[in-house]
Parts: sequence; structure tokens; C-alpha cells
Amino acid sequence: MRASVVVSVLALSAFAQGPKVPANVKYLTASPAVNAKAKATLTKLFTGTPPALATGESQGVLMLGPFLGQRLSKLDMRGFLSITAVIPFGQTTASLKSYGARTPDEARALMGLLRDLAPVAPVKLRAMTPQEMKLIWPFVAWDLTEPLFIVAAGERKWVVSLDAAGTFPTWIEDLSSPCFTAEELAGKCLCAQVVPAGKDWKVVYAENKGCAGAAP
Repeated sequence: MRASVVVSVLALSAFAQGPKVPANVKYLTASPAVNAKAKATLTKLFTGTPPALATGESQGVLMLGPFLGQRLSKLDMRGFLSITAVIPFGQTTASLKSYGARTPDEARALMGLLRDLAPVAPVKLRAMTPQEMKLIWPFVAWDLTEPLFIVAAGERKWVVSLDAAGTFPTWIEDLSSPCFTAEELAGKCLCAQVVPAGKDWKVVYAENKGCAGAAP
């Protein structure tokens, strides 16, 4: 099960032999030098309270995943790139909307809107777990590609993908509460969960009373 994204662009390995990747997930590693550069970039981004989130050398290409994008849905997002991910659910689909940036100025403005939602320093930077890879996989239309980090502090947890040189973020998703709603769900809020499935894991969806900040 994969998402088809209408508009799309696309961490540090925990062990020398590379991260453990679950079945049916494609994960591409980067060199230690690139991952080290990306780690330094993220350390700078998440310095301060609220975090600086300064895009630095950003070329302007930045996308937000649907969990994070719906947190901004009640704001005036005119001027930002509109993104729609079509997620399959058995015999039907749901269209999840999010946002992106096309220029450095847009990227800086978009990052500014995320400050109050971001993990707060001191943050922990680490590689994705197999369960996190499995959770993200249905919601992206590309291979998971390093540099790719989990940025966590307290109950807040983001996954951040950076450009091939590790100098600026190109995709951010919020895994703190992986819940969403859509017009096709008739107002229902679904939360994605990863559960054991033999030697692997699978994603299941449980109905929740409400999705904070989400709008169909």
C-alpha cells in the first residue's frame, strides 16, 4: 500500500551495517559524511526555544507530510504549494491535503509557521526504527532516502528528510500523533498504528474521537 502524491519532491544509520529495514519498504542509505553534515544542519535548525528552524542554504523545495500539514489547515495558507496525497483504504481512498514551498522565501515562511509545533531543544537525533519506517511508507510516494532523521523531544517527534548534501530539509512529517481526517471519511478521525505481523509489522487504523487541528 502506497500513497500517490499529486505534487511530490523527496539519517543517520544507527549501526555501521545500516538500519534494520522491514519487509516491502525501500530504504536507501547515504555516506557517513553526508549524514554527519545533515546531523549538524538539524542541530542548528532545532537550536533555541522555540527552535530557530532557519533553513539556511535551502533551495526552496520543501514539503510537509499530511499529519503535519493538517495542523496548519486552519491558518491562511494561500501562497504556499498545495499538496494532495491519495491514501488507499481497502476498496476506497482518502485525499489528505498538505502544503509545501517552492522558493527560499516560501520555505522560510513555512518553517516559521512550524515553530510552535516543533520538538524543543534539547532534541534527540536518531535513525528511524523499522516500525516508524512501516508507519511512514503508505503516506509517501518515494523511497525512504538518507539523510533521514527522527528529531524527538518529550512527546513531540518529527521525521525530517534532507537534500542529498545534507544541507537543508526537503520533507518534514509529524509522528507525534499520526491521525488524520478527510472528506471521504465523513468527519471520522483515524490514527495510524503499527502492530506486529509475524516477523514483520503492519499499519492499522483506529478511529479516534477527534483530530487536533485537522480539517476535512
